[in-house]
This record gives sequence, structure tokens and C-alpha cells, in this order.
Amino acid sequence: MLQMVKEVLANLSILISSAYLLSKISKTLLTHQSPLIHKLVMGLGSGITGIILMNFSISYQDSFLIDIRLVPLVMASFSYGGVTPLIAGVIIGISRLFYGLSPPIIGICLTYCLIGLSQYFISSWVQDKKVYLRLTFIFTSSIVLVILNFLIHSPYQNNTPITLVFIIYNLLGMLISYQFSKDI
Repeated sequence: MLQMVKEVLANLSILISSAYLLSKISKTLLTHQSPLIHKLVMGLGSGITGIILMNFSISYQDSFLIDIRLVPLVMASFSYGGVTPLIAGVIIGISRLFYGLSPPIIGICLTYCLIGLSQYFISSWVQDKKVYLRLTFIFTSSIVLVILNFLIHSPYQNNTPITLVFIIYNLLGMLISYQFSKDI
């Protein structure tokens, strides 16, 4: 249990550190009107953050790995929209292929590329909505695709506990990342 707490703290530290570093690079956090070069840099940075988080996955029930690589993609969509989540999603998806070429891994690759593509359009569609509604919609539309991929490829009989832990962990990561980004 202590090991899992340490891993969660490490993941949240990576998430917060990357949000801080990326905000210092861009100087224009939380705006869809940022120059294209900022959006490209943020997409690249969000994708790299997702890769780092993927390498610090948390072992759940000694056989399933959980991480919060979805959070940088969600925050990229929320903060910048357009090309930023598309770049982040493709980077995270393609990097997953370096772990092998099994059907679940290919499914994850396609899922993250699809999330990036869908967020390219969704982020502009929800841009004028209230902040929490926008964040909720972006998060929900992203996590549903990951959960569907998990359910399709899952070898487990009872997926409910793993799915709930995944949702809660990513929700916690997203809320902390959002609050931290808002404070910056």
C-alpha cells in the first residue's frame, strides 16, 4: 500500500512539474487564441509528459498498470484546443507501440490517436461553455474511449474495480492539474 501511495505522489509530481514547466515556456496558459507555435510546443510537451507518466505506471492488483497519461491530453484540449491535443494524442499513442505489437497495445495506440483527433474538434465546439462543463465534457469524452478499449481487450472477469480506480485516479489527476494550472 505504501508503494502505491509513493507511486501516486510521483505521478502527481510529474504532472504538476510538467504543467509548471510548460506554463513557463508558453506564457499564455488557458487561452485558445495562442499562437500556433505555442500550441505546437504545448502539444509536444503534453505528449512527452504522457510518455513519462506511462513509464511511471502504478501496478494495481499486481497485474494491471494504471497511469494518468490521459490528463495532459485533456488539459491540452481544455487549455489550447485544436492542434495541441491532436499532437499530444498521436505522440502518446505512437509511443505505446514501442512496448510491442499485441492487439491491446495497438488498441491503445489507436485509442489515443482517436482521442487526439476527436479533441481537435470537440475543444472548439465546447470553447464557449462554462469552465467546469467544458472540462467535464472533454474529460468524459476522452476517458470513455480508453475505458471502451480496456473492456474490449481486458482479460479480467470483473472489470468494475479496475475501471473505477482508473476513473477516480484520472479524475483526481485532472482536478489537481486544473487547479494548479488555474493558480499559475
